[in-house]
Amino acid sequence: MTKSRIFLWGMVVFVAGVAARSFIFVPYGMMWVGGMAAVITFFIGVSRGRQEVWVGGLFIAALTLGIFRFDMVERVRPDVSPWYGKNVSAEGVVWEAPRRDEAIQRMKIKIQAIDGISLDEPFFILATARPYPAYRMGDTVRLDGVIEKPENFSDFDYISYLARGNIFALIAFPKAEKTGEDKTWRLAVTLSRVKDALEANIEASLPEPHAAFMKGLLLGERASLPDTLVADFKTAGVSHIVALSGYNITLIGRNLMQALLWFTAPFVVSFWIAVTMIMLFVMMTGAAASVVRAAIMGILVLVAQKEGRAHHMTNALAFAGAVMIFQNPYILRFDAGFQLSFLATIGLVYLSPYIERRVIRVRSKLSFSGHKLNLDRKGKNDGE
Repeated sequence: MTKSRIFLWGMVVFVAGVAARSFIFVPYGMMWVGGMAAVITFFIGVSRGRQEVWVGGLFIAALTLGIFRFDMVERVRPDVSPWYGKNVSAEGVVWEAPRRDEAIQRMKIKIQAIDGISLDEPFFILATARPYPAYRMGDTVRLDGVIEKPENFSDFDYISYLARGNIFALIAFPKAEKTGEDKTWRLAVTLSRVKDALEANIEASLPEPHAAFMKGLLLGERASLPDTLVADFKTAGVSHIVALSGYNITLIGRNLMQALLWFTAPFVVSFWIAVTMIMLFVMMTGAAASVVRAAIMGILVLVAQKEGRAHHMTNALAFAGAVMIFQNPYILRFDAGFQLSFLATIGLVYLSPYIERRVIRVRSKLSFSGHKLNLDRKGKNDGE
């Protein structure tokens, strides 16, 4: 088995371990047994020079790591239960850019103090508020309301869906007040301010709905799109053009490297600048699953070019998925955006060439049949 295949199947086995643990509880002792079995199998295979044995040890280790990673995330959940059902005055920081529509805005807030007492273990809460006043990432706020425990729907595991963002409590339409801005510097907040400035410049340069369309096209900002325009996009089947994808990432990386090389910048310098800009762009636009996946794959393409090695789409896709799942194991089962992004990519890479060949074959047959029918008609007319 080649190194490339070992790498690929190692990633697949790791993901399988995460998936298995998301459905089945595995005792902590079993994980230790798996880890010891992996080490023993690996060294036996290496000492005897048998590839299939030491590769099996690596796969056992990957499976155990996947199980352990999901278990570790579940063990560090904050205990929010003492606050459920209580009317409190909570203070915290808007941790991510709020999601807005015409009726409400949803904010992920890091609660740092309740009723004037600082928390030893801050936790995240999902706050649903009126659309105005509008809040921004990095704002410090005070919320007066009842903290609620999330509940599952009959056909949807809402608790686990929120857990993928480390959210274990809700507060609906509290009395909210901005108290200032967080003094702790965060790169994400700075990039959010840059995004706000870009959106303001677009709005100043273009009328609506052109400005809203441009913000969606360049920055993935869809909240400001008019409902009529969104409906028209859906009718025409082109709603994907205002969703950030690998195409945006490819444009940034490729054009930036070409521009730097044109200015005679060394290739290594161009490479690292392009990688850095891709990462900053992903953070600025909110790091959606599809964008992160595209960014990782785009960076791998640049790495392959830098090292002068072939780029394998299958390995790149597996690595991108494994990295994202390792960072947040919940997304494998509970994040529809992650699942759809990878399924769409798999379809484009593996199914579209097959479908294209079939369509071309059917088209050729139809063209031949039509040509034959025309000849038959012509012969019949000539005979008459």
